[in-house]
Amino acid sequence: MNWREELIENLTGTPPNTFWTHAFMGLIVPLLVGLFGIRLLVVQRLAVYAKGAPISPAVVLHGHGAIVCGLMLLSIGLAVHFHYFWTYRKPVLAALGKLVTGISGLILFCLYIWALVSG
Repeated sequence: MNWREELIENLTGTPPNTFWTHAFMGLIVPLLVGLFGIRLLVVQRLAVYAKGAPISPAVVLHGHGAIVCGLMLLSIGLAVHFHYFWTYRKPVLAALGKLVTGISGLILFCLYIWALVSG
């Protein structure tokens, strides 16, 4: 591998092909993020606490804001899963999954900002 190919390989952010990368970053972390997103979908309430006020939440989202935040977390979990788990196994599936979750994540982020602004 020459220096150009190595530079491109490093810039693309290809994860190392190890068991721990696949198991931890490809399965466990996305599962935890996804479960928190599912929790937000079920409960439909998100309370964010600040360091200065640990007793009462600084921001509370109910209804649509919490649902959009839960969907956004599901999208992030899927993107991490496709990146770390499928990159070496099925590169086409990994690229397609990252594209779909990236587009949906951007749309959901815009909806999340809209939910924060609209109250």
